[in-house]
Amino acid sequence: MQTAKDIAYKDGVLTMQDVAPVTVLFSDRPQRIVGHVRNDLFLKKWAEGSNSFKSDPPNAVLSILDQKVPPTGAVVVLSNPRVNGKNLAYDVRTLKGSLPATGIDGTLLSMAVADIATQATTEAIQAIRVGRRRRSRMTPRNWAL
Repeated sequence: MQTAKDIAYKDGVLTMQDVAPVTVLFSDRPQRIVGHVRNDLFLKKWAEGSNSFKSDPPNAVLSILDQKVPPTGAVVVLSNPRVNGKNLAYDVRTLKGSLPATGIDGTLLSMAVADIATQATTEAIQAIRVGRRRRSRMTPRNWAL
């Protein structure tokens, strides 16, 4: 789950403005994991592996608040993520609903996104455990937890 103070949509690009610096994750199968991963680490994982999000883009639900209209949502396909300062942008294709040009308090939820974030956090936890066994000076702050 990714949240932002504002969203903008134009020409097929969704920009989450002033996005939270982490992606919140959860899974219930095969392991129950709850946590968060820094967005830069999340984006590194986007194109990794033979079954990556780059080769098979995930679907997501975008929930948007706007002061002028009731809350709205849309189902989108996410691709080509990029960070520019505090903004996170995706190319999107709308599957259901419509996206307003602007909105406040945007939340992007994708179970597939949670899967990649879970994988990144699991790897960070394993690295911390290995580091502790080696009496490394690494601390959890060095990792996306």
